Amino acid sequence: MGTDSRERMVRSAAFLFRERGYSGTGFRDVIAHSGAPRGSIYHHFPGG
Repeated sequence: MGTDSRERMVRSAAFLFRERGYSGTGFRDVIAHSGAPRGSIYHHFPGG
């Protein structure tokens, strides 16, 4: 399940970057689009 959340976030981020650009995409956007739990982003990407 953990890698599934990470993969969904990566795919969502890539999609949103293409649609909105880097400056138009935030953590909240990626979480909302991927449906991953909010804490997952800090768990899977601790360094940012």
